[in-house]
Amino acid sequence: MTNGRVVIAGFSSLWLASLRQRVDPILSSDSRVTIHEADATNFENLRKALKGATTFVCCYLGEDSLMVEGQKLLIDACITEQVPRYFASDYSFDFRNLKRDKLPHKDCQIDIYEHLQQLGKHGKIKPVHILNGAFAEAFVSAYMGIIDPESKSLHYWGSGEEVWEVTTVENMAEFTVEAIANPGATGLLRVQGDFTSALHLGRLVEDVYDVKLRYEKLGSLEDLYKALQESKSARPNEPFAWLGLAYNYHIINGQTLMRGNDNSMFPDFRPETLKEFLKTHSLPDLPNLYAATAKM
Repeated sequence: MTNGRVVIAGFSSLWLASLRQRVDPILSSDSRVTIHEADATNFENLRKALKGATTFVCCYLGEDSLMVEGQKLLIDACITEQVPRYFASDYSFDFRNLKRDKLPHKDCQIDIYEHLQQLGKHGKIKPVHILNGAFAEAFVSAYMGIIDPESKSLHYWGSGEEVWEVTTVENMAEFTVEAIANPGATGLLRVQGDFTSALHLGRLVEDVYDVKLRYEKLGSLEDLYKALQESKSARPNEPFAWLGLAYNYHIINGQTLMRGNDNSMFPDFRPETLKEFLKTHSLPDLPNLYAATAKM
């Protein structure tokens, strides 16, 4: 375990209460933990929180201005305070092959990745990017539209056997902690809980919950792309109406696959398989798992 000081910044537009109210009492009452509340745009206050830090972990989730300009300000503050490592707020599939505007919510991650790459080349800071594929909670939820427990049906695009790399939110957090504790963990780090497919998910659901599903093919990959474009055109200002289609398309076309993982970097890390994950949740709970996670 590193003996350095770790600073974690969290800001989410979903948070309705103050940071102090949201932090688990186990942490807020720990004498080793200091909670520093500051405006995300206040450079001097950010510097104060960063003094003496050896690692900075960004957990921002919000508007593009926060995700790009907010992170750049944090990075500048880290460089000013000579913080060696910066963990970008990624926690995503591999967005590096995406073209801008294809999946707008990933443009900010591309911007920060390229920004940190340049800074890293000049030795100003050591960037860390953690990729985890799709979150298992999202994969099985109503957000992706694959499994419908109420009608006991499974819906898929393409052949249904296209690869999905899935990792639970908890496993992603555990892997991140392992990386924080290892000062030599830098660059692009990939954590993977399991690899699966839509049809494989169906078989697991039938096995774990002892149910029989109805399988429905929604169309080809080309049909999915057409449905995505039509939905975006009809509701351009309502991204959550079509983001599920967008994530489906950019995953099953293979463009965002990590194609490997770095789990073995940390011998004590044991990720959960999708089957193990399903066993910890009831079938009726699956549609709401991602929404519940996003509000944490």
